[in-house]
Amino acid sequence: MNSKIITAAILSLSLISCNTFDETKDSKNSMFHLADKLTQKGDYKNALQFYEKAVREEPNNLDLRLKYATVLNLMKLYPDARRELRNILKIDNTLMGAKIELTKTYLNENKPKEALKLLNEIKASSELNSNCLVLLGTTHDMLGQHSLAQDNYRQAIKLDPTNNHIQSNLGLSLALSGQLSQGIKILEELNRLSTATAKDRHNLAVAYGMNKQYDKAKKLLATDLSPDNTDASLKFLKRIH
Repeated sequence: MNSKIITAAILSLSLISCNTFDETKDSKNSMFHLADKLTQKGDYKNALQFYEKAVREEPNNLDLRLKYATVLNLMKLYPDARRELRNILKIDNTLMGAKIELTKTYLNENKPKEALKLLNEIKASSELNSNCLVLLGTTHDMLGQHSLAQDNYRQAIKLDPTNNHIQSNLGLSLALSGQLSQGIKILEELNRLSTATAKDRHNLAVAYGMNKQYDKAKKLLATDLSPDNTDASLKFLKRIH
């Protein structure tokens, strides 16, 4: 299976499901707390400016630096995020949050082998939670190891049974492994819910495209994309299958 479609269809959804951003309690830096608020509102550009200033004032605050790196990831500034996270881990290689965020960076950069190495380190020192299992599943999918990925997603679902993002990952992974009818069934059930997201629709559209149901794929894509982008996405699906 073309790695581009795995990256486009699986990665974005699974990493969103793993995003957590709690307000930091241990800094007196007012810029830091303002940056937290801006990040929670999705105003990453302005948040980044405040984090940069706060980091200059508290360079030894690794929690602050991790938040700064997280926003770099959210803004898709992956080389900068990777550099900052590696520097954090040079100072304290036990920081689980930094390892998880660096895993996301590697996946965003389409470097699943590096991500797997980090996840194995995490797994060796602690039991994986549902978020880490999703990251592991995404990594295995990107490596073409769909059976392992599906095992990871099913484990994650047991820990977090109401998380539809994980179900969506599982459905698409099944489709990618050739189990189209099973994958489409899961994704269609998710898309019938009032809570269905653009990523759920996108994943089902990809599965339809893999099954050469292009009319259905186009209808779903058109829900969230402009006519030009819908046509371009449909052409892409037809080209890779």
